[in-house]
Amino acid sequence: MVKKTVEGRNAPSSDAQQPPAKSTPSYKPSLQADLAKTMGFCLGQRLGLQLVGEKFSSLSRKAALAGLGWDEVFKDAEANVEARLKSLYGKEWPETRAKAL
Repeated sequence: MVKKTVEGRNAPSSDAQQPPAKSTPSYKPSLQADLAKTMGFCLGQRLGLQLVGEKFSSLSRKAALAGLGWDEVFKDAEANVEARLKSLYGKEWPETRAKAL
């Protein structure tokens, strides 16, 4: 069976062998980069809630409660990410962490 393309030309049948697709290099960020991004996200959330509480007194209670909720869910995960970064960076971790803050 011959299929027609939109332009009216014959399309190759589905059982015809196609040349292998060219592979394009894919970028896979390192574990270290992923962990650093995760840590940055967590710090951003925490600092964002802190800023809301400081700048908007009417929302300070809600921001504090949201912070407690965040800790309840993510505190252990943050500690695990930081421990892993500490092991990856070694002696450089305290300085690297200080620069991030």
